[in-house]
Amino acid sequence: MKCLHQTGALLRAGLRLLHFDEGRTLPWRFSPRMVEVPRGYAWPEAERDLIPCTFTIVARKD
Repeated sequence: MKCLHQTGALLRAGLRLLHFDEGRTLPWRFSPRMVEVPRGYAWPEAERDLIPCTFTIVARKD
């Protein structure tokens, strides 16, 4: 998984991981398969817990 590779690169660079989050919605329609939900667009309900829309990483170099 690409996100794990990128997270590992941050750790190898000496950064300390402070926060990691998988977002479930986007403010735009990334794919025609996405459906409109109250906070934007998301994957179909059956896939929402399987495929995140975004990853948020907060890291700091001490």
